[in-house]
Amino acid sequence: MPTLLTPIPLVERLQAMLTAAVAHSNFRGPPFSISDLSPQELGQIWPDVLAARTAPRASLRYQTSSVIAQQVRELGRQPALDEAASLAVFAQLHDAGQAWQHLRWISCPPFAELAAHIRRILAGFESTEPSARISYREMALALWVDQEAQQRARQRFHTRYANSPLLLQEFALLPQLSLASIDALNHEIEVWGQSSAHQLQHDAAYLAFVPQVLKQALQRLQAVHAGAVPYSADCAFSVDDSNVLARAVRVAALRDDACLATLLPAIFALTVVAPNAKVKTLPSQSLALKLAQVMAEVPTPEGVQALLAAYAVVRHAGVKKKMERYLKPAQRGLGRCRNVLARLLQLASTTSQEAPCKPCSKERKQQQTSLVHCLEASFWQPFALPFHAWRAAMLATESGTEMARKLIWCTRQGEVVRSFMLAQGKLHDVEGNLVQLEDETLIQLWHPLLAGEDERRLWQAHISRHKIRQPIRQAYREFYRLPAAQLQGTDSDIFAGHVLHANCLLGLARKEGWKLVRDSGLTRPFGEFIACFAVSGEFAPGAQGFCASHQLHFTRMGGARPIALQEVPILVLSEVCRALDLLVSVTSFALEQQTAMPYASNDVNFGSALDNEVPKSCKQSRLARRCRVTALANINLNQMAQMRRIVLEHTFARQIHAEALQLLGPSFTTKITRPSSSS
Repeated sequence: MPTLLTPIPLVERLQAMLTAAVAHSNFRGPPFSISDLSPQELGQIWPDVLAARTAPRASLRYQTSSVIAQQVRELGRQPALDEAASLAVFAQLHDAGQAWQHLRWISCPPFAELAAHIRRILAGFESTEPSARISYREMALALWVDQEAQQRARQRFHTRYANSPLLLQEFALLPQLSLASIDALNHEIEVWGQSSAHQLQHDAAYLAFVPQVLKQALQRLQAVHAGAVPYSADCAFSVDDSNVLARAVRVAALRDDACLATLLPAIFALTVVAPNAKVKTLPSQSLALKLAQVMAEVPTPEGVQALLAAYAVVRHAGVKKKMERYLKPAQRGLGRCRNVLARLLQLASTTSQEAPCKPCSKERKQQQTSLVHCLEASFWQPFALPFHAWRAAMLATESGTEMARKLIWCTRQGEVVRSFMLAQGKLHDVEGNLVQLEDETLIQLWHPLLAGEDERRLWQAHISRHKIRQPIRQAYREFYRLPAAQLQGTDSDIFAGHVLHANCLLGLARKEGWKLVRDSGLTRPFGEFIACFAVSGEFAPGAQGFCASHQLHFTRMGGARPIALQEVPILVLSEVCRALDLLVSVTSFALEQQTAMPYASNDVNFGSALDNEVPKSCKQSRLARRCRVTALANINLNQMAQMRRIVLEHTFARQIHAEALQLLGPSFTTKITRPSSSS
């Protein structure tokens, strides 16, 4: 009987295909995957992969190497090159970019034979004009050769960037950084918009460099304002030095470093104004805008406070307008950070004591806006303060006391929730009873989802009766509960099937903090969870058509797999649904009837109430609008519309009780009628 053939190991099979040592040139065998290969095995065949790239495109060698290279990119694999493999690889390389890429894959210490090949590659830099990207690569390669090669790279870099001392200091730091950090720096310089801070925050050498370079920048600005250095507009720092400072601030902000709280406010304040009060120019316009951008992307309480203070004193109209674009993203992003509300309250208290502001001043309003964003974010991420800390943070200033008085607070012990408000320096529950708390009792903001219907109605009546204008919508806040059947799965269709105006949706979503992600629709972080709202149709930046809404699902921060909805806290679910209700409600009304094509599109799933929204007989705009309102009136009330009805009931409670006013019908546009005097 014939015996079964012994299977050939994958490494040997790939080597045979890469070297064309097979029985027939057209024999390719079954498909293969490198997912089971170890980094050492992948490094063993990598010299053959590079050598096969020079073969004819139709050959088995070239096609095999292309498949392996594609799988390496898709799977994120990295071969580990030992001495023999690295020597064979670098003998084939002539380009510095490829040499730099393979340098990161070497798993052995430097040796003389490898240094000879790298020295040959470095010779190509002599005929190239130095730039930050090329010089960083050159220095990284020179670290594998000798001190002479490193000194030559430094001299070329110093000649090119003699007017950027901070960049020169960062370049001198390269020998102390890891290859991963050097690669991140090189990638940031090479690819616009990429940040190396996430890698640099784990490098001890760069962390020691951050406070040093920030102190030098502050000393430079102080010298300019003191007159020791002649003032010239936008000449305090070069553009390259501004990039170094912005990178250092970003690293410090990611780690929430203490040096940022002490140095950034002074740097910001001295960067945005000239020494002469009559001059509107800046010592460094590029640095001011880069710092504002960093605070918008990686906000900290002290950094946002410094941004607000700098925005208040900047005299240059163009810079002020550009900085204004970063204010709201910074304040909104600050609300997504954990454990910053107490620091922000303390910071506002300290600032108010040092430099009291008028209650209606713009600076006070900006501080209140930052606090409001943080307070609202506490609904979907854990926040609680001991009673003594809450009292010290909220009641230390007049503005904090006023804000605490307008909000509803609560304590939670298991499933028992006890709500109260501050009035005349004392705590009272919804029935007016005095509330006594111990110093260590944890206090948090009250959410209507945590209360029953009677308690919600009582608080709403209390807010309306005393005409309290809450800084955030709380008593009349919309809340949502998903059906129990949907909680077992990973998707919810609570907002699926709506037709939305793409342009209006993108604008509102961006304003509310949602991001457009390819193949994921709209995403927005809520604490440790990321909400993903699927949208289809003509949906891209600048789109003018229509799109359809689909399912909602969640992932964890840093993950990609959808999680079960029952793993998401009920408050997070409610707040996400509230945010989506706003998008759907507003952009559904933004539908335009001038274009007939979207109504006939097969890609858009219209709800039954909107099928005949704009009939063909509606030729005049007034008649078309009437048909639209009639169609929308047939849709069931959503949470926002129900809350508007409740607000109207409380606002006109006296007139309704006296039968002077009457709320009619469950339509989306609630009508208020007054009976005739004869009746």
